[in-house]
Amino acid sequence: MDIQKLNKSVRLNDWAQMVRQCRNSGMTVSAWCAENGINPKTYYYRFKRVCEAIPKELKPGKLPMPQETKKTVFAEVAPIRRSANAAITVQFNGAEIQICNGADAETIEVALLALSKIC
Repeated sequence: MDIQKLNKSVRLNDWAQMVRQCRNSGMTVSAWCAENGINPKTYYYRFKRVCEAIPKELKPGKLPMPQETKKTVFAEVAPIRRSANAAITVQFNGAEIQICNGADAETIEVALLALSKIC
């Protein structure tokens, strides 16, 4: 193997390791690149070269790109005090909703749908 092929092989191995680190980080490509001081254009260039170097018979399909990670955020919901003017109180599996006089049909439908999804 000549020096140029050896250098290319070493470079591709380094780039493949970089791609694995990015993909396993759970971060977006742009966030990972910013943290590691790599220009995203450089990352995608290297990613493309690594993919091109994989023999066709070993390619199971297109490698998925890291997706934006979404954080689950929980919000505390304070219980509402029972209202004396509630027309209907629905309790189901520990959850409760109160529907007041004058509530429109859409509000009632949404409230009951929400109750059914959490119970």
